[in-house]
Amino acid sequence: MKITQHFHNDAQEAVPKHILHPLKWDMEKKEVIPTRRGVREIKEAIAEVLASNGWSGRTIVHPDSKISIASINENVGLCFQFANMCTFCVDLLKLQVMYDRKTIDSAIYILPVKRLALTLGNNMSNFERFTQELKIYKNIIKIPIAILGVEKLSI
Repeated sequence: MKITQHFHNDAQEAVPKHILHPLKWDMEKKEVIPTRRGVREIKEAIAEVLASNGWSGRTIVHPDSKISIASINENVGLCFQFANMCTFCVDLLKLQVMYDRKTIDSAIYILPVKRLALTLGNNMSNFERFTQELKIYKNIIKIPIAILGVEKLSI
């Protein structure tokens, strides 16, 4: 996979390099064939990379709820989204709640770039729209987030 990145609220300083860099490097080594119904394979490839880099499984956001994020490693939360566009707003709220509660200090968010998203499905979350809309919420979504766009899946 080829990875494009963007940093929100000084994430380039807040997300520890020893957490971010191995994740990116291992994702870039993965090979997945993009198809219209290939989302499951991509999610499985990312889950393998997370497990091999010491990330937890699903993590509850708040003790009064069953909602969760994909993973935590040290004090870094992680979400990955290969679904409908409207779901990334909920993920941002989850990460911000965890940040406000001091459960996490920063986050990583993984999603496809627009070109790949169009290959995978309709109205799918994508890197370009996510990063553009995140700028609008800069003063609301205060958690530092490293956004990783899955740009190319090789065979």
